[in-house]
Amino acid sequence: MKQQLRGASAILAAAGLALAMSGCAGAHPLNASAAKSTTHTHPHTSAPTAVATATPTPTPTATHKSSGKSTHHSTPVKVVTPTKPKAPSKPKPKPKPPTVVHYSDGSYTENGTYNSPGGSETISVTLTLGNDLVTAVSVSTVSADATARGYEAMFAGGISGAAVGHNIGTLHVGAVAGSSLTSIGFNQAVGKIRADAKE
Repeated sequence: MKQQLRGASAILAAAGLALAMSGCAGAHPLNASAAKSTTHTHPHTSAPTAVATATPTPTPTATHKSSGKSTHHSTPVKVVTPTKPKAPSKPKPKPKPPTVVHYSDGSYTENGTYNSPGGSETISVTLTLGNDLVTAVSVSTVSADATARGYEAMFAGGISGAAVGHNIGTLHVGAVAGSSLTSIGFNQAVGKIRADAKE
């Protein structure tokens, strides 16, 4: 009986060993297929490495509360009023050169009158002209009282020094040899001769 039990135990032990070995042999292919189905790694590539990415820190922005009033202080702008350009000043007109008047050469005679205490007196004046200059002069009485004749004689004696050599265009005499009234008649006669001789 004991021998039978020992034989059965040996059989059971052998069967368990066989089962254990068959289980170990079947476990490897199952585990390999499971690994293949769950892990897709290439035999020649390395395992992926984790890359640390820096997260940017948000910059705080200032928030402006709207209060209805402007918080900006603008710089005052200076307004420049355009000035009107000054009108160019008109050039001053150049003075006109004096008109040059020429007189014909020759001898001219005209009468001149003046008033004396004795009444109206008349003298005769003769001028000789050359190149607008007086080259000779003579004065004679036409009508006068005795007193006037005396003054006219004195005037005639001194008129050459006051008239000869002067331009007929500007000739004008004052009292000559103490005779002032006779010069009035003389200057009147010269004015007439000037108009006569003007070219």
